[in-house]
Amino acid sequence: MELCTQTIPADHEVKIRLRFGSHHPTVWGDHFLAYADLLGANEGEEKQHEDLKQEVKKILVMGPSKSLEKLELINTLQCLGVAYHFEREIEEALSYMHNCYI
Repeated sequence: MELCTQTIPADHEVKIRLRFGSHHPTVWGDHFLAYADLLGANEGEEKQHEDLKQEVKKILVMGPSKSLEKLELINTLQCLGVAYHFEREIEEALSYMHNCYI
């Protein structure tokens, strides 16, 4: 295979012609272009997220006494990708189960 190169003098102006296809407009419209991060708008959501995280922490600590149910809950949290919020609680629950069955 041979590599083709061409040297262009520095004082030579290069014109690049862009090719535009006949693409359909995006189904998303301008939704993501018009996104504005409003400072006060997310405070309610952040409060709700914190409340939900506290509720899940309570479930992990005091929650299902059956080991299988707790393992299923931990697995679900990991599958949802939110287990990093509850690392300490998950570690404590798994350690407790491990110590009980040794």
